Amino acid sequence: MIYQWIYADKAEGGDLSTHLRIALKPNRNNDRRGKLRNSVDIYERPSIVDRRSRIVDWEGDTFLGMGCRSALLTMGERKTRYTIIVQQAGLLADAAIEAMAGLKDRIKTINLVNGFEFAEHERIADAFEAKVYFDHHYASLERGINQNANGLIRQYVPKGTNLNEVTDEEIQKVMDKLNGRPRRTIDC
Repeated sequence: MIYQWIYADKAEGGDLSTHLRIALKPNRNNDRRGKLRNSVDIYERPSIVDRRSRIVDWEGDTFLGMGCRSALLTMGERKTRYTIIVQQAGLLADAAIEAMAGLKDRIKTINLVNGFEFAEHERIADAFEAKVYFDHHYASLERGINQNANGLIRQYVPKGTNLNEVTDEEIQKVMDKLNGRPRRTIDC
C-alpha cells in the first residue's frame, strides 16, 4: 500500500522515491494491456466497505483451471464470507448476473479483479443497481476475502484440473462446504 503511494507520487513528479534506501523496482502497474472502459478505482469505494459492517459488499474473481482454458467465477460477500462459485460457460457477465439474481437486494458494491474478463462490468452494475470498483493490477490483497476463498477452493479443486469436466453438483458441494465451514473471523 505504501509503495503504491510512492509510485503514484513518482508518476506525478514527486521525489519520495529518492529517499528510499533501495531504489524502486519498475512499476508493474504500468500495464500495457490497456484499461477497462469506465472502470472506477477501488480508492473511490466508500470507506464503510472497509469496515465490513454490512452484508451488501462483494468481491469477485475468476478461478482458472488447467492451461487457463477453463474457469470458475467466484464471488464472496465481505462480511459473512458467503461464497458463490459458478461454472463459466459463456460470457462472464451473464454467469454473474444469473448466479446472483436472487441476491439483488443484498448487493451494493462489487470489487472485481482488474482484468479484461470483466470488460462488461457495466452490465453487472446495471443488473444489480450496484457500484463496481476495480483493484489495481497485481494487487490481489485488495480482494483478500475472495483470494482466501479461492485458496480454500483449491483444497477441493487442485491445480491442473480441467474445470470443464467439473459438474455443477461438484461445484455445489464445494460451495456448501465453504459456506458451512466455521470461521473464527465471523464468530461461528
